Order: sequence, then C-alpha cells, then structure tokens
Amino acid sequence: MPPVADCITWFMVFDRKDTLKLTEGSLSEEIMVMQRDNIRFVAMIDALARKLYPELFPEKIGSENVVILHRGYSPEMGWVGVADVGKLQNGEILASIRSASEHLSNDGKIYTICSKDGGKTWRDYQLVVSDKGVDHRDPSILQLEDGRFILHWSPDLAQNI
Repeated sequence: MPPVADCITWFMVFDRKDTLKLTEGSLSEEIMVMQRDNIRFVAMIDALARKLYPELFPEKIGSENVVILHRGYSPEMGWVGVADVGKLQNGEILASIRSASEHLSNDGKIYTICSKDGGKTWRDYQLVVSDKGVDHRDPSILQLEDGRFILHWSPDLAQNI
C-alpha cells in the first residue's frame, strides 16, 4: 500500500459572483445556498471517511473504537459542534453538543444526545443550558464510578459583547 498523507485536502469549486451587484436579499439567499452545500459536503466526507478508513488505517481496525463525527451547520440549530462522546457503564453512548448562531457568538447552548444501540439511532437533543448573552462552550463528559455522569462546560465571557 502506498504511504498515506497525514492530511487529505478537499476542494469545492463554485461559479464566481460579482459581489458588487448583490443585494441584501441575494446575499441572504447565497448564504443559505452555501450552508446547504456545506451540509452536503460534510455528509460526503463522512461517508467517504467511513468507507476508506479501513483501507487508510488497517493497523487500527480491531484495536480501537472508531467514531467519526463532524461539526457543521444545521438550519434548525445553527452552528453545531460535537464536543465529547462517552460510552456509559450501561452501554449507552452519550454525546455533548454545543450549538449557536455562529461558531463565535454570544448564544452558545449545550445539549446532550444519547444512543442505546451503538450509535445507529439517537434520542432527541436534551437542552442542558441556554442563557441569553452567554456563549456556553466546550462541554465534556465524565462518568463517575457509581454510574452517574458529570457534564462540565465553560461560559466564554469574552464573547459576551
């Protein structure tokens, strides 16, 4: 097998637009198109990564659990980033998620989401914290010996503009 690069570069090519002719309405439409394109792009990368992972890293198959997650944009939740994933003592997978209108903003919310079947299906998002004007971020999960878990996050006061 040929050597594998540490980084795979992806390109997306779009038609050039004359930005001087764009209006506020057309810019808004353009942003929505770009967000939809980004969602499709992330889904393609996800699918390709799942398919190629065994070929690219055969030495890791069977030696570790592999979870491929992504962050991106959702029309319902805005910017979404999966911050931490943990397998609980009862076998469930628990993920902590931050969402906000943008990556850097003062409206970050923290959610958890859980799977009982190894990640095939997920329950609905559970809102943990949402404070107006506060950018909650970086949630992490720690399970205690008695089975309970701690979810820690930080309010980023620097974004509270």
